[in-house]
Amino acid sequence: MNPVLAGVLSALSLGTADFAGRFATRAWGAPNVLLGVFASSFALLSLWAIARGIAVPELGPGSVHVALNGAATALMTVFLYLSLARGPISVAAPIVASHPAVVLAVWFALGETPNAYQWLGMAMTIAGAVIAARSADKSAAPAGGMRPTILMAGAACACYVGLVVFGQLAVRHYGPFEALWQGRGVSLAGTLVFLAFARAVGLGAAPRMKARAWAPLAGLGVLDAAGYLFLFAGSVGDVQTVAPVVGSAFGAITVILARVFLREKMGALQWIGIALVTAGVAVLAGKS
Repeated sequence: MNPVLAGVLSALSLGTADFAGRFATRAWGAPNVLLGVFASSFALLSLWAIARGIAVPELGPGSVHVALNGAATALMTVFLYLSLARGPISVAAPIVASHPAVVLAVWFALGETPNAYQWLGMAMTIAGAVIAARSADKSAAPAGGMRPTILMAGAACACYVGLVVFGQLAVRHYGPFEALWQGRGVSLAGTLVFLAFARAVGLGAAPRMKARAWAPLAGLGVLDAAGYLFLFAGSVGDVQTVAPVVGSAFGAITVILARVFLREKMGALQWIGIALVTAGVAVLAGKS
């Protein structure tokens, strides 16, 4: 699949899912949403695999990459949804969307050679994320200030790097669908273990989801899984950098949705920061 087209489709899917995830997290809580998204998407992927006659891949060298991708996905999702639910979205989304600069740095460390355009794109992406976060309207800050949102978004960004890199490595062994399917199973299993442990030590109650919540959560799971499927499909072949860079435009989509539907206030500097992230992504996509 063309990596630029795959990145665009990934951005549209994930940007919409992240915006919807804010409301789901506020309505039902992060543990319930996390479990619902992973359970519904894994079930739908499994049904598709059965319908298409796709067998469960055997354990092999790529299994470690699948496991690490699944763990990173679970951690990233909970940090992302918490940061978006706390808000402002216009602070959290650009920070998370700056992850391609780090992804490229990882691939460079593994042997790819950066050119001047790639260095420029990375610098623009990181600078834009910092400007967008630091120039947010302080009057829009929730109780406790911006710092918790910035820290959670930063953690989501770091986990996103692991999600992308290990996912792309898994695709080399299994293919896009199989890598996503297995990784989603690991994410679901890890979430169940963590929630059981948290309940056992008194850190949380067992997840309880009302029947009417499963339909929207299934829709959220479809958008979420589709976004990563497009990302992995664009990572097939020698090009490892274009799809995740273009796909990181999901941050701009989430911010635009927040501006249109939530009327989040955004100053000139914040728009400049978001524009820098978008321009940096465009430079990286065009020159990677």
